[in-house]
Amino acid sequence: MFRNISILVLVFVIGFPLFAGEAAANSPTDLIVFDRTNNTFMRRAADGKVSVINIARSKGEIVSLCADHDGDGKTDIGYWSISDRTWTIVRSSDGQTLNIAIDTARFAANAIPVIGNFDGDRRADIGFFVAKTGTWFFINSLDGYDGTTPSRFSVDKAGDIPVAADDDGAGTTDAAVFRPSTYEWIYRSSATGETIAEKFVAGEKDILVPADYDGDGKADLAIYGDSTWTFRRSSGAGIEKLVFGFADAMPTPTDIDGDGVADPAFYRNGVWYFYDSSTPRLHTLAFGTPRTAPLTMIAATERSSARIKR
Repeated sequence: MFRNISILVLVFVIGFPLFAGEAAANSPTDLIVFDRTNNTFMRRAADGKVSVINIARSKGEIVSLCADHDGDGKTDIGYWSISDRTWTIVRSSDGQTLNIAIDTARFAANAIPVIGNFDGDRRADIGFFVAKTGTWFFINSLDGYDGTTPSRFSVDKAGDIPVAADDDGAGTTDAAVFRPSTYEWIYRSSATGETIAEKFVAGEKDILVPADYDGDGKADLAIYGDSTWTFRRSSGAGIEKLVFGFADAMPTPTDIDGDGVADPAFYRNGVWYFYDSSTPRLHTLAFGTPRTAPLTMIAATERSSARIKR
């Protein structure tokens, strides 16, 4: 049914004729872009104000991982420095910067950084997934981000792709993976500890974009490919498709209208395009440049932005 899958651990790409839409003057969700050419984050707040954070070149190559670390409901700027093995968080609540040194070589060499509320305290935690062994490591905010004794477990297998999300609706991020060999989405329920598998086909050129598209509090299985979003809703509404995007755009699902439902959205050359669930309606918002990459609360990172093939 689908082509084969190029799997980004959460976010990016589309194809649809350009539509004329109204520009949103304000949006409930902060929008964040990152410019790799000058190591700069730019944030557009809900009131339209733009702020800039520059990252020192000494940090080397970084992976952008923005999420709410301080529990104030706003996305904090965050990034993982591959070279100095430091997780940096710039808190939106007080502007303070946290630098958390993590010796991944000791416990998780070649690990993929992942972010989510794994301990249930409503604050984002630090995670790493080792694709080679299928092992998860968590450094939780409840433990003061103590990287010396990360919790770990292994319910997965080599070749799995991390897609951490709240799959059971318990309010905590579940450790979840997509298994290309069997087209299974597998997660460990934070509520029961049970491991659950669901089949939902994706192919090598598709992109995994799970999020809560129906507002029931549970992440829905979703992919983007061939200019089409395909959803399987946890509420039981079945499989739905939406043709929406450009071939060179990046899908960035986010709750742009503030109704608690993830909206299909994408970013292209400094312009955000949204398909609101509240109306629905199409609209655009100019923020960013052709050389910046988008980050959102839901698609929150380039979160493991390496494409992983079967």
